[in-house]
Amino acid sequence: MEFQLDVQRYSDELQEIKDLRTQMKERSNTLKEIRQDIYNHMDEHNLETFAVGEHLFKKQIRKKCPWNKKTLQLFAENGTVNLTEYEERNTEETVVYSSKKRKLKT
Repeated sequence: MEFQLDVQRYSDELQEIKDLRTQMKERSNTLKEIRQDIYNHMDEHNLETFAVGEHLFKKQIRKKCPWNKKTLQLFAENGTVNLTEYEERNTEETVVYSSKKRKLKT
């Protein structure tokens, strides 16, 4: 049995995949822009949640405090760390948005 390869078909399929990837990238960027518009709308109107069709967008404020050896050692005075004071000084608040598909009752 001889192995035969349809070179043209292979090239056509490969090119189609490349074209689809380009289209997906463009659409992904469009979705990012739309999401950013939604987040801006939520900020302007001080909204915690916002429903768009089947999707529910939520705005959350998360606190983050680095608990690693290096930062604790830098903060330590005389080898001891006041954990309450450390947490107060090193906690950062960030705004995080999330999106979930809503479960609609049918």
